[in-house]
Amino acid sequence: MKTPHIDRLSTQGIRFTRCYNDAPTCSPLRQSLFTGLYPVRNGAHPNHSQVFEGVKSLPHYLQPLGYRVAIAGKRHEAPASAFPFEMLGGNHGDGGKTPAGADLPLEMTREFISRDRQQPWCLVVTSNQPHTPWNRGDTSQYDPSTLTVPRYLVDTPVLREALSRYYAEITCMDGQMGDMLQHLKELNLEQDTVTVWLSEQGSQLPFGKWTCCDTGIHAAAVLRWPGTVKPGSESNALISYVDLVPTFVELAGGAAIDVDGKSFAPLLRGETDRHNEVVFSVNTTRGIYHSSEAYGIRSATDGR
Repeated sequence: MKTPHIDRLSTQGIRFTRCYNDAPTCSPLRQSLFTGLYPVRNGAHPNHSQVFEGVKSLPHYLQPLGYRVAIAGKRHEAPASAFPFEMLGGNHGDGGKTPAGADLPLEMTREFISRDRQQPWCLVVTSNQPHTPWNRGDTSQYDPSTLTVPRYLVDTPVLREALSRYYAEITCMDGQMGDMLQHLKELNLEQDTVTVWLSEQGSQLPFGKWTCCDTGIHAAAVLRWPGTVKPGSESNALISYVDLVPTFVELAGGAAIDVDGKSFAPLLRGETDRHNEVVFSVNTTRGIYHSSEAYGIRSATDGR
């Protein structure tokens, strides 16, 4: 797949080879990412659900530390009181029904980060790509007849066509990432910003989304922290999406918080090369359209 901007980011920071989602579906994953709690603990276990009353998220922790905290693009968390981001616009889902880019208004992200040069900020940018339907990007870059089909999938013309469209959307998303990186560069904020890129849960190809198979929960993660993280480095330390919030809080100068995840800031500073011994992922068919009423899946991994 062609991802020049993410590739370049990885040469400037650290690539995590053992980063795991804690849920293989969209809504539970995002709500655990923002709260630092596993889905069965924050309440947002089924898809299209919401967290328990009183659950805190990233804005609750960073705003008291003086940060402006905003989000742009795809939203899939509730209730609003548990996720008090400044909303910069965009839509949940794109589906080809809106002009390209309308679901992710990157011009608003540029306005946000340049609005106040004195106050620190945290910005979450959430693309709809490559979530289905796969209808964005240039499929001519990926000729179905020349693609290499992963060995765990059945090689058919239908599958090859799906891969072509899926890969095109990944490259489309990479272009959005490139635009964000360009904003930071043009605003002279590149050296003062910790930048993290994360993949979503697995794709809707077999053994991906809605499963706790490796392709459903094994994530891609790249982090750039100029002056601290060695450029072009790689880590096989075991990290989970629930670790992001406590890491951000520590980087922002806050005290340790009571969540399921733990900060991997020491890993970034080179003080250790290990993090978790095991991480967990959970899924249920509750909340999935046209599915059974309840079918639970659980997994634990040590990265192997």
